[in-house]
Amino acid sequence: MLGLEAQSDKIRNEKVFKDFLEVCQRCRILIHNGGVINRVYLDKCVASGIPRESLGKEGERVDISEKYAKRASARVFQVGYYLLHLYLQRSFPEDADLSYKSLLSDAHTFLENDLTKMSLRICDFAEYSAKNFDQDLKLRFAVNRAL
Repeated sequence: MLGLEAQSDKIRNEKVFKDFLEVCQRCRILIHNGGVINRVYLDKCVASGIPRESLGKEGERVDISEKYAKRASARVFQVGYYLLHLYLQRSFPEDADLSYKSLLSDAHTFLENDLTKMSLRICDFAEYSAKNFDQDLKLRFAVNRAL
């Protein structure tokens, strides 16, 4: 398992985390700037690794389409969900298997509801954060991934 600092850097480079940061910045300009893109929004998003051309231009009003709202909700859920499981695994290592079993169950539930991307993301996260997976749990995640 990666050290905490290396793990933190890896997480910050993940697309889901970058998307989450953009959602937070967009929320900030909606609340504090009437939804108008400003230099702070652009600078913070670019600094977090989001391509400038995907952000719109300074002075434009941001758009919140149905697609964006769904994606933003998913990113907020994912980051909170991942942080919860990382906290549980680090704070209660003797019970980490409960976290992994919950991840497996949740991945399966998303799969049953045709939310295959979310299921795959949970499998990726679980396998990335798994320190003490037993063979049975590895196989179960592999089955979810294959489905």
